[in-house]
Amino acid sequence: VVEWLSRHCVCPVCRYELPTDSVVYERTRREHNREGGRRVRVRKRELDAMNIRALLDVLKAAGESARGCVERDDLIRRVLTSSRVDVVAETTVEVSRSELDAMSLGAVARLAKRAGVVIDGALERPDVVALLEQSGRVLIRDIAAEETTSPILDVYEDAEPSVVPPPPP
Repeated sequence: VVEWLSRHCVCPVCRYELPTDSVVYERTRREHNREGGRRVRVRKRELDAMNIRALLDVLKAAGESARGCVERDDLIRRVLTSSRVDVVAETTVEVSRSELDAMSLGAVARLAKRAGVVIDGALERPDVVALLEQSGRVLIRDIAAEETTSPILDVYEDAEPSVVPPPPP
């Protein structure tokens, strides 16, 4: 990640442009943002995980003021209601436990990529599956619930799960 950041200066997940050490570049970037150029893009889940400093940076990048924000939730609300910030919709990949169990390591890795889950460093299939389960981006349906609510489906080793929209907030 450090190498990526040193070359691109943007988050590899959400493409949020991070501040640089160049005063001239930062001034030009702020002016460009104010003139309707690039908009700040964040996911609600990422906002919820940000500390106060990061939230202030998002507001600053969007050209918004934090005036009147007393608590962290006020900052989040300000970002969410800003016309200068795009809140990117979350998608959840849904798969049944039986489908997941039948997938090869390659299919599980493709599922992780589709869900936006970073699996670097995970060498074994159980490690990748654990990362998927912990990410919150993959909804794994229980086998018992699946048997009572849907017909039996043929499962192929490289079956691709469906993408479903997230539940409303």
